[in-house]
Amino acid sequence: MIPSEFYIFAKARSHRMKQEQEAEQQLTARICSTIANFVPMRTKKGKTYQERDFMPKKKMTPSQMLKSVEKLNKMFGGVDLRKRGTDNE
Repeated sequence: MIPSEFYIFAKARSHRMKQEQEAEQQLTARICSTIANFVPMRTKKGKTYQERDFMPKKKMTPSQMLKSVEKLNKMFGGVDLRKRGTDNE
């Protein structure tokens, strides 16, 4: 394989992987909206959720993702296991 062929192959593979990732996100959003609409106690009265409500809105940096997960963990009453060794629980 010559370099120009490799470049074309790599570009096509990258494009296909991006399409597969978008399809996976769409499927995940569909599952999440189905579950959210199935739950009888919704946070907003009568609101039905759409797939777009669960699609990623923007790219996040790793530190933003970590802060988001820490916030959700605290909101759901979880314990940060990274701090377990220092807390003497």
